[in-house]
Amino acid sequence: MITHQSAAGDPVGRLRVLGMIVALALAGSAGPLAESATGGGSRSASSAQFTIGYWAQFRAGPARTGFDPFERELTASNVASLKERALPPLRGIVQGAPAVVDGVAYAFATDGRLYAIRISTGRRLWRRSVGAALKLSEGFGLSSPAVGSGDRPRVFIGTPDGKVVAVRAKDGVRVWSASTAGRIISSPAIVNGVVYIGSGDHGVYAFRTSDGKRLWRFATGGPVDSSPAVVGGTVYVGSADHKLYALAASDGVRRWARSLRGEASTPSVSGQIVYVASSNGRPYALARTDGAVRWSAASSASAPIAPHAPAVGGGRVFTTGVDTTLRAFDARIGARVWTTGQLGEGLSDPALANGVVYVGTTEDRLNAFDAATGRKLFGTTGGTAAAYFAPAVSSGIVVMGVNPTGAKPQGTLHVYDLP
Repeated sequence: MITHQSAAGDPVGRLRVLGMIVALALAGSAGPLAESATGGGSRSASSAQFTIGYWAQFRAGPARTGFDPFERELTASNVASLKERALPPLRGIVQGAPAVVDGVAYAFATDGRLYAIRISTGRRLWRRSVGAALKLSEGFGLSSPAVGSGDRPRVFIGTPDGKVVAVRAKDGVRVWSASTAGRIISSPAIVNGVVYIGSGDHGVYAFRTSDGKRLWRFATGGPVDSSPAVVGGTVYVGSADHKLYALAASDGVRRWARSLRGEASTPSVSGQIVYVASSNGRPYALARTDGAVRWSAASSASAPIAPHAPAVGGGRVFTTGVDTTLRAFDARIGARVWTTGQLGEGLSDPALANGVVYVGTTEDRLNAFDAATGRKLFGTTGGTAAAYFAPAVSSGIVVMGVNPTGAKPQGTLHVYDLP
């Protein structure tokens, strides 16, 4: 151990076979699709973390781009026809994004339970307690599940009582549990047999997926609620000490750190650039090699909370801010392309797929916008729930957590699909 101080539903079915074929094709290509899908170049089928029909980790994959490059069913011309349906209620509120793999949604709720639900029917496949319930006095935020690959996939989650837990995807049976010394809001990244995650104890951790053995810990100067992005052997992660760190994935040694004058969001890695938002209201584009600032742009007002992660794809960066607008920037130079009007009291992280940007709000539960122009394409208005948790887009469906406005803590997953 190194320490540094400074599915249920058979997720290995037909979609995994198709994904492996696509991964093989992308591995031999240097085109933009391959780069966007992995956050930086081609990869072999054996190490593929992003496959057709999968939104298997927070922000779609370990590059955290919030972008599904394989989506073809939902388009700017048909999303206006999306229909909303609610899955059966959970026994807690969903404060993170679901993982979606081969028709199954995995969600973590404030009751301390991890849920697996068949999206097409709403049938709950299993429910397992993995950690302490989140008390209202403990504040906002839960980790989002990540589903690993392989013949016997597992689901990984961080808990409010500081644990990292692995369960079997097919039935939710616990495989192992590891401890940190702080509350975990950060979502796990799964790459090459390792779980990377942040903790409220100021640490960034790496655990072995097979048995939970801790491989290393890196200490930052503040709580790490940011979710690590892992690309090309480097872990990129923000801390409440107002810095973004680049760490060697193998041993946690620091490669560089960049001050952002505010708390860093979960970073998004695309090509040779790391995109990150700061609580000072500005998005940044940083060089992956040394953290040099390629550009930063005026965006939203500053806020005392961690900002939402940007979505990156198609040559653009999409951000949401405390002024409740959605903005698009040129990914290369940072010039603003378009801005929406104010969308509600709270917004989610944006998600991007096939030329459409999706965002949840507290007033219109799900909105969809044309990525090229910012024109609103879809919106569901009103209801008795307040939702602003990140949508997951996979194989013609959008899934997101929706929370009640009343006192009873029963959140739901809402599904949006074409009739």
